[in-house]
Amino acid sequence: MRSKFLLVLLMLFLSNNTWSETPAERAQMFFNDMKKRHFSMLSDHFDPVQLKEFRAMMQFYKEIPEQAKSQAIQSIFGADQTLESVEKMTDAQFFTKLMELVMRRAEAFGKLTIDSVEILGGVEEGDDIRHLVTRTRVSVGELTTTKMEVLSLKRFGDEWRIQLSGKMKGLPNQLKAAFAKAKKEKMMP
Repeated sequence: MRSKFLLVLLMLFLSNNTWSETPAERAQMFFNDMKKRHFSMLSDHFDPVQLKEFRAMMQFYKEIPEQAKSQAIQSIFGADQTLESVEKMTDAQFFTKLMELVMRRAEAFGKLTIDSVEILGGVEEGDDIRHLVTRTRVSVGELTTTKMEVLSLKRFGDEWRIQLSGKMKGLPNQLKAAFAKAKKEKMMP
């Protein structure tokens, strides 16, 4: 009788215990959403503070001359978007639209497929940051490549959120340079 009581007590204790995800579990959820093309869910995996910072870095689109601004906004965020609709987006929606753009551009060369993702290991940095080493096999059309990358995650309560990579943080500068180049080419005879 006493062992049954202890078993029931243990089960109650475990059921009330909150589940805490691991960095590898968050990374796997992110890669699964990428594989399944659930672009609207990708922002859920990222650090919300960094999404806000990313949006601030993208504010160059407001500086584009009025006659080209509408076209620039539509090429980045979609044909149905206006300055007003972009301003109303949450940071997550803003990021999602940009991720969709990146994927559309990549798929211009052929269908993009994530064939496999392996998490090879990780490194702790204090209590709240983990760096995971990943090997990803990606196909674009007939071309297949394998990439090794480091995915950094930060703890947010019982969950982990992905930190934006240097490549993602560089995207606003690349887009700004592309628009500046297009503007310059239009001005030349």
